[in-house]
Amino acid sequence: MNVGRFKPSKMMKRMNRKFMTIVIILVIILSGFAIYEVVKEENLKEENNWSQMGHDARHTGKSLAHIGEGNKVLLWRKTYPIFLCEEQRGGLLFYKGLLYRYRGDFLMGGGSIEAIDMKTGNATWVKYFNLLSDAAILQDKFYVAGIDTLYALDLQGNLKWKMDLGSVYNLITIGDDRLLYCNSKSVIYAIYPTDAGGIIRWSKIIKEGIYGRVSQYGNLIYFVTSSQGTNYLYALSTSDGGVRWKYKINGFATVPVIDRDGTAYFWASEQSARYLFAVNSDGKLKWKTKLSGRVGERLAIDDDISRIYTSGDVVRAIDLHTGKIIWEKNVTAYDFTIGGDGTLYLYAEKGIYALYSDGEEKWHFIVTSSRYEAPPPIMAYNYIIVVDNLVVVLSPTEFYAIGVDNTNAIIKISVGTVVAVVAIIIIWKKLGKIS
Repeated sequence: MNVGRFKPSKMMKRMNRKFMTIVIILVIILSGFAIYEVVKEENLKEENNWSQMGHDARHTGKSLAHIGEGNKVLLWRKTYPIFLCEEQRGGLLFYKGLLYRYRGDFLMGGGSIEAIDMKTGNATWVKYFNLLSDAAILQDKFYVAGIDTLYALDLQGNLKWKMDLGSVYNLITIGDDRLLYCNSKSVIYAIYPTDAGGIIRWSKIIKEGIYGRVSQYGNLIYFVTSSQGTNYLYALSTSDGGVRWKYKINGFATVPVIDRDGTAYFWASEQSARYLFAVNSDGKLKWKTKLSGRVGERLAIDDDISRIYTSGDVVRAIDLHTGKIIWEKNVTAYDFTIGGDGTLYLYAEKGIYALYSDGEEKWHFIVTSSRYEAPPPIMAYNYIIVVDNLVVVLSPTEFYAIGVDNTNAIIKISVGTVVAVVAIIIIWKKLGKIS
């Protein structure tokens, strides 16, 4: 008996086509959700947070975030009538996809933290203080240093607890060990934060004074002293505050930044000249390099390419291992930060620059009518950060965000999604040819 081939009816063909169309749509939608979740998870990574000055306890100035390709546009801009002088402090923080700005005024008193809508630059909530000298975020809590008090707040600005520090002008460094290292100009506190309050593990009085804030890496805390003449780079034990070693400096020195080997980098003035120092984790000099011209206080480290950058009248890239100057660029930079792709972003005298790691210009953006004033001379805060595909800048009189113009952006679909859709279309067509 000769059995003929099965011939589906027209209705069955239409049902198959409808079924495959639904499958294709579902694949695209699910792939979109998958991409969204990956991007969302990437934005929530701890490495993307700017939860303290310099991004991390080593104050490297580098995060994983960067700004994408395309034309750069000014997304929003806020102007402030009061110039941020040396006694008026302010900085930027970014935590779990949310932006925060804080400020304090040592002349007039007062201070505040604002949660910022990243799409508009408007404040969604504001918390005021009698005085504020610094702020940082750890494990979903704000830690705010007042004139002599440490405050703990939740991420909505509600007070959880406060403790008396007994010292003024405190700065906060969040250690890799989840301790708060708070320092005034003469005392360092190691504080263990709990839900109920802060527990002081130890405190240390520094008779020579402390310049700026402390840095931390491994089992050591680093800082420089603030005497008029001879100063020191100190290394203290994180366990008890005991002195491990100190390195003599014949003049003024800046806040140290630390690389992955525990080497401390800072520049110092010696006999009217400026040198960049590298001091190993055992307190021995690794190298020192003479720097010409005016040098800014901000330093940044990119461990991935063994490079340290200096700011000032000239931006320099210097080899971490040898101290050799790799390149110099004649741009007056007040502050800078490093993106996850190695791009160096400059808050400069003539605009915002993005430089490749070899010093070549990637792009340059000028904010119309902006005066590009220099920040306060004590570089204790973040004035430019790169987060969630934005460059956010806090100048003395303005606060603005630069992003990518997505008007003509092409929707990018993952390779896996394209392959899946093509395969389904082929099957779909074959079903239609069954006879």
